Amino acid sequence: MIPATTCVHMGDVITPRNDIIHPRDNPTGPDVFVGLEHIESGTGRRLGSENVEKSELTGRKARFRAGDIVYGYLRPYLNKVWLADFDGLSSVDQYVYVVDQRQADAEYIAWFMRSPLFLSRAPVDSGPGQLPRIRLGEISRVELDLPPIPEQKRVAAALREQLDAAARTRAAAEAQANAGARLAVATHWTEFAGMQIHKLPLAEHAIFLPARSTTTTGDALVPVATSGCLSPSAFNPSGVVMNRMWSSDLEAARLRRGEVLVARSNTADLVGQSAMYDGRPEEVYAADLTIRLWPRPGVDARYLAHSLTFVWSTGYWRERAAGASWTMKKLSRRLLGQVAIPVPSLEEQRLIVRRLDDRLRRIASMNRSVTEQAAEIGRLPAALLRCAFLAPS
Repeated sequence: MIPATTCVHMGDVITPRNDIIHPRDNPTGPDVFVGLEHIESGTGRRLGSENVEKSELTGRKARFRAGDIVYGYLRPYLNKVWLADFDGLSSVDQYVYVVDQRQADAEYIAWFMRSPLFLSRAPVDSGPGQLPRIRLGEISRVELDLPPIPEQKRVAAALREQLDAAARTRAAAEAQANAGARLAVATHWTEFAGMQIHKLPLAEHAIFLPARSTTTTGDALVPVATSGCLSPSAFNPSGVVMNRMWSSDLEAARLRRGEVLVARSNTADLVGQSAMYDGRPEEVYAADLTIRLWPRPGVDARYLAHSLTFVWSTGYWRERAAGASWTMKKLSRRLLGQVAIPVPSLEEQRLIVRRLDDRLRRIASMNRSVTEQAAEIGRLPAALLRCAFLAPS
């Protein structure tokens, strides 16, 4: 608990810098820009910055100095509050504050401005047609129980240490999740790498189904499978989005259980990913950003999806798909139909599928656990700040 010694308003200890650089003033020279996108929500960590030339600026920018608090006042619930450790420029969607060091520790004030207590005391304006925001006058009127500066520094240091530890734990959880994703890919190599079976073009193992387009003028709003549904493990229903199509296209575009979808257009690393639609959710439609395959007799649908996942994991499509390396790659039906895959007996295919699915289920279970752990860690900053500043729950 923080011993409250003085009740002040924020305006008593922080002052807007109001140093704006405008293109009409013909500024010149290099500078560093830190915008809302560069600040981590809840923790105040700077995730990046952008080198800019002031003579090329197209809009106003706010100047900050080392030791200033840079506060994102748009969508304030994101808690994008950064304590600057160098001079630079921010967007006009951020307020820049100078802290009165005779009364307050800048780091302590920054932590308070990230806390649930600050948000509970600062009224958020959410007028029609505008993003939620907190205005300068509202911030200046927020009440703050201010302990002596040595106590402020102690609390700020303790919060920094605790949240640094949480960040390290979260980074470890994210690394584990990334390892799980790589393990799902590697699992396919255990079955397909070096398989000594004669390979035939995909067009001889599968039928290409018709493609239909989404359109903003379509008369039907329906759930559509996107490339976000395709993963090395299975069809991911969270990648289904609502989109518009023409009613006349729906019968041809509706997915059937057992179809294999391949990403037709995506980044160089993701084009060619595949998955079998397993019937969940029940009603889903395919757009032409995926290529639809129906296995011919003697080919197991899950085996077909797994074999195409292996092809993708080798980097086969990275150079073969059309498009420059920095643009969205595109995979044609003709090119996909030419890729050669091994197709053993149906019995052997199903044995391979059972082995793969068993391993992938265990990997998915591990990934769920890691994801839940990361979510818990993500809630730590708000919980620690609530305790530190005794915010109402």
